[in-house]
Amino acid sequence: MKFYVSIFLTALFIAGQSPSTAQCSEIQANTDDLQNALKVVMKHKKSWRQECLQTGPETPPLYIGLFSSRPTGACAIVAWHSPTGAEETHVLVTRQMRMVNGEKKEVFEPPAGFYNGPYDETHFPHDLVERAERHLDMTKQYANRAAVYRDLKDADEKNNVTPPAYIKDNSLLETAFREIREESGVDLTQYNDNLTITDLPPLDTQVAYVRVPFIHLTSDTRPETNTLPTEEVIWAGWVRLSAFSEDQGWLCTKIGEKTYRLKPSDWVNDRFKQAIETLRSKQNSQINESVER
Repeated sequence: MKFYVSIFLTALFIAGQSPSTAQCSEIQANTDDLQNALKVVMKHKKSWRQECLQTGPETPPLYIGLFSSRPTGACAIVAWHSPTGAEETHVLVTRQMRMVNGEKKEVFEPPAGFYNGPYDETHFPHDLVERAERHLDMTKQYANRAAVYRDLKDADEKNNVTPPAYIKDNSLLETAFREIREESGVDLTQYNDNLTITDLPPLDTQVAYVRVPFIHLTSDTRPETNTLPTEEVIWAGWVRLSAFSEDQGWLCTKIGEKTYRLKPSDWVNDRFKQAIETLRSKQNSQINESVER
């Protein structure tokens, strides 16, 4: 009951209405809970987003206030372009082990990772989040997410493990740059004057927000990748745009003599395909311009 009271009052508060006397009498017994709920509302007001649901032709619309989802991470799609157009566009990818239909398989994906900065009092250290989510990704035991986090935290405390400082990222763009550097060895901060950054649609749900920066680097040579194989990243490198293809709507790429599928994630597949289509369109336009000249 307490939960529904809080949600009801939050909806009224956001809609600019006040609860009636009768409504207030119903919740008088929950004054402490009401005060606490309103404190939370006021604290997070700047991060509200409001949705309006049409309830019918003869009834007023229902305004529902939702807290913006917390910044969860970044998924960076990086394209290298030759300034003269003499060389084909390349895209930065990594090869990693993921669970696909119950089996561990090597797939490719763009550099991506968790936001490594301050959230609120509920935030876990970045190192623990990385280990927990890697475990969940490989075991698919998402119903036990809370237990996985708790067990790792308890183990760290038992073994006197001091988590590293986690306030490293001031923004999700910094998260993207850091993950690119950690997974591929490419430090894009050295190319600030040669970068153009746009954004593809983010993953935006009630519990997660992942920014998808689309980063274009134009330079005489491609930055060298330098990644030591780890449990997470097996390989990182630049792949020719022409090496990408689709198999039943799923993005694939050829690296060496082997073809790899993109990680099993619908939203990543959707964004990466958008990026590849944009790059091909741009490249075709450049080719047509050269022919016309």
